[in-house]
Amino acid sequence: MPQKCTTDAAMTVKQFIEPEVERRSLLIMTSLHFQEAFYAACWSAILKGLRDADCPRNLYQLIQKYF
Repeated sequence: MPQKCTTDAAMTVKQFIEPEVERRSLLIMTSLHFQEAFYAACWSAILKGLRDADCPRNLYQLIQKYF
């Protein structure tokens, strides 16, 4: 969206899903890939977020290896 950054979009998603996570609801999310966005992502922050959210170890390790 014009005048919006990736952080704004991520925070909107976070605000939307947090109550569902607290209720332990099933969540499914899709996203679009934009060229160079992967390389601009803060991988350490993503991994920290996964640890903080008690991401299953096997999924965490898969994502860590992918990064």
